[in-house]
Amino acid sequence: MKQDKKHETKDKWLREYKQKTGIHKDITNADYHAETGVNASFLKLWITKSPFHAMHNQFNLAKHVADVGTAVHSEALEPELGNVLVSDEKSRATKAFKELDALAQAQGKVVLPRKDYDMVKGMVNGVEADYGEIVGGLMNDAHCGKLLQQKDKQVEHSYFVEHPSTGLLLKCRPDIYSPKLRVMGDVKTAAQADPKNFGKAIFRLGYHFQAAHYLLCAKLLEVEVQYFASSP
Repeated sequence: MKQDKKHETKDKWLREYKQKTGIHKDITNADYHAETGVNASFLKLWITKSPFHAMHNQFNLAKHVADVGTAVHSEALEPELGNVLVSDEKSRATKAFKELDALAQAQGKVVLPRKDYDMVKGMVNGVEADYGEIVGGLMNDAHCGKLLQQKDKQVEHSYFVEHPSTGLLLKCRPDIYSPKLRVMGDVKTAAQADPKNFGKAIFRLGYHFQAAHYLLCAKLLEVEVQYFASSP
């Protein structure tokens, strides 16, 4: 009897495992992170820190920093959804801001103080210089802008695939991929966006490990990627 129950449990797990593998476009970010699987963050910690760090890490980013990162992603990848709200409250500590923040979270949105909101808009769309010209911004970059405005872009699809040698379930969630361009991209925020300093940050933060993991998952799922890029 116990043996039969054990086989039923294993069979159920195998069915769920098989259903999970593939590319899913309708999984929320929260549900993706709740699913089991080896992701890039786990691998980066395993390599750059230790297996202990990878197994037991609890990384808590300050909320205001996380909100800016979320807002940049939303404005760059899916601005049409209007998921970034602005508050003219002078402080995040006011009752009005906290109430708006709670409402935004319940709706899957993010609210920022005016200063941060304008900064995010500038990072994505550029800022107006004193002489009237718009400078900077992801959308104004020849390569980033082309990918972000691609009609066939796939935003935050979830990849699950079995590693052939180990049997481990791998997972990743690329920010953006265009089948037409065969380009996969990851939007990053950075303290310094100049090539020299961001180049150093790529290796310091293990972004190259992330790229390798994403490309492996894509290859195993027969997704053709000619270029992978992280852009600040």
